[in-house]
Amino acid sequence: MTDTELTTLVKMSLRVSTTAFDTEINALIQQAKDDITKSCNKAFDLANTDECGMVVLYCKGLFGDGDEKSWKLYEKRMKLVGVRKQ
Repeated sequence: MTDTELTTLVKMSLRVSTTAFDTEINALIQQAKDDITKSCNKAFDLANTDECGMVVLYCKGLFGDGDEKSWKLYEKRMKLVGVRKQ
């Protein structure tokens, strides 16, 4: 997957078809990549579909008013890979 494809995937999951929120979405994507990198203690891998899926959950959880269900699922997955204690 490329960065452009990841951005498109995130925007589709957020049901955003305009470019009006691209700055915010790109910032969230970068924050998600950074969080995953720090938590997993390895560089984010665009080829890893699980990591890309976690970026989608992160963005859905924090975009706008946020989606609590997506955020909880993101946190749960981070715990499953053994990187989150709480």
